Amino acid sequence: MRVIWALARQGHAILVGRGANWLLPPRHGLRVRAIAPLDVRVARVVETEELSAADARRRVHEDDDAQMKFIRQVYRREIDDPLGYDLVVNLGSVDLASAAQAVTTTLRAKLGALP
Repeated sequence: MRVIWALARQGHAILVGRGANWLLPPRHGLRVRAIAPLDVRVARVVETEELSAADARRRVHEDDDAQMKFIRQVYRREIDDPLGYDLVVNLGSVDLASAAQAVTTTLRAKLGALP
């Protein structure tokens, strides 16, 4: 948590995971959640980690469970509560370039001009 706060104080940082959206005040950044259907996430793990479909599915479930437990334990929140995010992007139906554009546009609208 100290590292997250230190990075937030410096500004111009992208914090991925670890519940920063629950720790930092919403006015100091854009809180984004990227989601995708299970089959899409499994296929990506098969491709990037070179695992079998069964092993990839197990990995995805284990990762989901670990993240959910971490957020519950540390922040006493539910990771999939949409009120914890400014923007939720479904990467199962939106390509990465479009998602990046949506994030950038929303960030500019929320925080003003970007360098």
